[in-house]
Amino acid sequence: WNRSLAVFDENDSTATVSPIIDTVSNQRNAKYAQKIQSMYSNKSPLVPRKFDNIYLEIGFGSGDNILANAMRDKNTLFVGSEIHQPGCGSVLQKMEAEMGLKMKIKAVSSDTEEKKIDSMPISTEHSDNPSIEAMPYQNVRILQGDGVKLLSHLPCKYLDAIMITFPDPWPKEGHSHWRVVQSNVLVEMHRVLKCDGKVFVATDAECFNDWTRNIFMQEFSKGDWEEVCPCPDRSTWLPIVSYYEQKGINEGRHTMLQCWKKL
Repeated sequence: WNRSLAVFDENDSTATVSPIIDTVSNQRNAKYAQKIQSMYSNKSPLVPRKFDNIYLEIGFGSGDNILANAMRDKNTLFVGSEIHQPGCGSVLQKMEAEMGLKMKIKAVSSDTEEKKIDSMPISTEHSDNPSIEAMPYQNVRILQGDGVKLLSHLPCKYLDAIMITFPDPWPKEGHSHWRVVQSNVLVEMHRVLKCDGKVFVATDAECFNDWTRNIFMQEFSKGDWEEVCPCPDRSTWLPIVSYYEQKGINEGRHTMLQCWKKL
């Protein structure tokens, strides 16, 4: 269930769950394309379905935000990338624990109902094998890897939104080239976003907040981006206060939010 991404059909307004690899040009980042290919399995138990929107979260940390979003909006496909393996392991454990709990609850409910209506036919609702469609997080895809590199493998006008939540700010000026927001990255984001697609940014580091605004303003002067003011309510994209964010609050830092729309 974490082995496939969704492909956007330009002739359709929704996204269909199917392997993305065939639509990707392997000429760019060929080594990374092979890594993505190796993660895909044709034996994915996901039931094919369509989603209204596709969101990408670059660097989801422990994954609390992407999971909360997925439960909040089940008609949106949430793709998350995280370069650190422990973060991916953490989010997958949470998903599996929740899915296992749901299956146990359904099985117990099924046994109870069967005893109550012993002489009646048992409907599919009370099956000991709950439908995969009924399981939580069917609208989540996880990729262990660099989300910035993933952008180059996505089709044009593919995403509805990109979320960058509390990335490493690389506070030393000499390390600014390592920050996730760069001019060339914005070019790729602009390509993969649909018209009016948005980029959400959350950070508690003033250096990163200022850097991000400056980079977007450079592209704004070209007519590519427009800042959304005020920033959309965080409950629609950042509903969780993560451990990292709370730690910053306890240390006297405050969260700064930005939203930029593709023109």
